[in-house]
Amino acid sequence: MLIAPCTPNFINKLANGHGDDILSLICLAFDKKIYVAPAMNPKMWENKITQDSINKLSNAGIEMLGTGYGTHACGEVGYGRMIDPKMILEKITASSKISHITGKKILITAGPTREPIDPVRFISNYSSGKMGIAIANAAALMGANVDLIIGPTNEIVPKKINVSKIETSQQMNDEVESKIAATDIYISTAAISDYTPVNYSQTKYKKKKETLQIEFKRGQDILKKISQTYPHIFCVGFAAETDELIKNAQTKLEKKNLDMIVANIANHDLGLGFESDYNEVTIVTGDNIRNFPEERKTDLAFKIVDFISEEYFKKSSFQRKNA
Repeated sequence: MLIAPCTPNFINKLANGHGDDILSLICLAFDKKIYVAPAMNPKMWENKITQDSINKLSNAGIEMLGTGYGTHACGEVGYGRMIDPKMILEKITASSKISHITGKKILITAGPTREPIDPVRFISNYSSGKMGIAIANAAALMGANVDLIIGPTNEIVPKKINVSKIETSQQMNDEVESKIAATDIYISTAAISDYTPVNYSQTKYKKKKETLQIEFKRGQDILKKISQTYPHIFCVGFAAETDELIKNAQTKLEKKNLDMIVANIANHDLGLGFESDYNEVTIVTGDNIRNFPEERKTDLAFKIVDFISEEYFKKSSFQRKNA
């Protein structure tokens, strides 16, 4: 079922399970895929209530097709315009086509880790887990068996995904190790701490001095270890960079012996990356560089997973041919 255009009123109604007209009643009884093409004023689109409803619908398995950017009938400029009908058709076709990952076992890590310093403090990062959850949801909707290992986050994970919650990088490592053997594709979107405190203080650090020195040690590289130990597994890394995006992504691809790197510029000023609902990424493989322009993470995830599916098929076909 496709609802296009879909007003903010109906989006909020659908998200809260209302059934006071024929369309909402049909949606409540419909047991097949529902696609929604939102159309509204930019301020309505940005409203937190609307965004919460959109996330709620996405987590319920309803596919939000995103909005376009431009001038509206009211004269305002921004997101909220219904996307072009041709793009609607392309998105529906892409998400409903037979995927090479159908039935495959995919292990995904997401969110941050917290490395304790003392009983009340820890070192962490801005990762929200939104991109990883969106990737997991897209992969599940495309027929994969998904396990998600996620760090501390307030985001809601769709019920159809198997979830393991962790806090520290060591816990992340232990969970990955316990699940990796049966995995076909490993996607590391998690922002795992690069450094951990050398010593944990059993008591709280007191505010006695003007400066405080805490020694850190380099943490283990889980993704690199997995790619080297299990060369048959298709390994995908994510990299948030502040400069030299392509160069740094290519370096990590080779150094960690990965099949693919999904890289993005972490920029809070642009409203992209960590904590944002939007992202712009560049995918780097051994023989390809593909840019995906700014888009809502829940929509972008389908394109990333579709790309992973195609690259995985190429690698697995090559392995079978040379077996």
